[in-house]
Amino acid sequence: FIGSSRTATNQSAVFGNIFGYTNDNISGTTYQYNNSSYYYYYYYIPKSIREVVITDAANIPNYAFYNCDWIESIQVNEEIKTLINEMFETMDAAEGVGLAAPQVGKLLRLFVLQADDGIRRAFINPQIIATSAETCEYEEGCLSIPKAYEKIIRPAKVTVQALNENGKPFTLEADGLLARIIQHENDHLDGFLYIDRGDEETKQ
Repeated sequence: FIGSSRTATNQSAVFGNIFGYTNDNISGTTYQYNNSSYYYYYYYIPKSIREVVITDAANIPNYAFYNCDWIESIQVNEEIKTLINEMFETMDAAEGVGLAAPQVGKLLRLFVLQADDGIRRAFINPQIIATSAETCEYEEGCLSIPKAYEKIIRPAKVTVQALNENGKPFTLEADGLLARIIQHENDHLDGFLYIDRGDEETKQ
């Protein structure tokens, strides 16, 4: 599923902004939660491009952002590699710089990114093992929260360990935009959105 909204009109506009599809590609159904109605949208996309979960983080439970499973190195098979490739295609189609597996409905500890160095990287079972005392502020957005942006303070540098798309372990020291994206996408795997690290009033 692509997401939910209290209003159908607003959410329809979101899809056009992300993937350029019209209302002819969209259908949906109503879901009841805590005596409130939410409209869940579905849309049709090319097979290689996956659906991005859109969340109204302030109003509905984010089940899609919790309990991501670890992937054993022996499980980095063709299915995982295909998922990684499709996540890259989805990220590109949405003009994003990073995408986490739970954003496409897969509860796996996996994300992909392409920072300003132009290198496409996959991180399986990422663990941030060190962060700098120095912090920096940067305006962040998220494919799962379209048209929302906020300046977020994070460590300026990180060291991360992970498996690559072939199941091989690596360690990466990152700064700048690369460090920012790593932290942002890793948050998705632990049930956090960037708005959880920002101003509470802005989140509401």
